[in-house]
Amino acid sequence: ANIGDCKAFHWSCRNKTVTDITALNRQCSSNNASDPGGRIGPYINGKLPDLRNLVCDMVLCEEDDIFILVSDGVHDNLEPESLGLK
Repeated sequence: ANIGDCKAFHWSCRNKTVTDITALNRQCSSNNASDPGGRIGPYINGKLPDLRNLVCDMVLCEEDDIFILVSDGVHDNLEPESLGLK
């Protein structure tokens, strides 16, 4: 499960590929870094969490696969646009 704009990646040892499991997690905030699209702390009416982009995903994995979980502070600095790349 993911909420907000943290990222999760899956490294497939067999295929030697990385998949962004959370590729669509910023759709509701239009890639606006100031709006994570959701948060678990009190937000709505000062009490309720913001669940706009709460997503549960399932990824089949095999032995030696790796899952990489990063905060928005990490992946924001690794996005191609942030590095001046297309």
